[in-house]
Amino acid sequence: MIPYQSKYTSTLCVRNLAQNVTREDLENEFGRFGSIVDIMIPVDFHTRKPKGYCFIEFEDFYQAEDAFYSLHLSTFFGEKIEIDYAKSDWKREIQIREQLQFLKESCNINEQKIKCIHALNMSGI
Repeated sequence: MIPYQSKYTSTLCVRNLAQNVTREDLENEFGRFGSIVDIMIPVDFHTRKPKGYCFIEFEDFYQAEDAFYSLHLSTFFGEKIEIDYAKSDWKREIQIREQLQFLKESCNINEQKIKCIHALNMSGI
């Protein structure tokens, strides 16, 4: 099976993670396939609990490919994980979404201002 997003990205999106999986657990399991550059485990803004997925960035595409073909649909901490290749701009999208959520909830900024800030972020200004 060749994943839809496989445009030579070195980052994998791993879904259906158990709630108790840590960064170290992911490094141990996925690090067997190559050098890991970054691991991002998104958390819920309110509960601060993991959302059940993560992004793992490898040094190169071939390491990510090895991990994909070895671990896709395998059992990890009692859960059957699903792996796909991440979009190339995954970090930017998540960072912007988290910043906007923070502004909306913590700084009491209305929807119109958030749309304006989001448009400015997306334009690169």
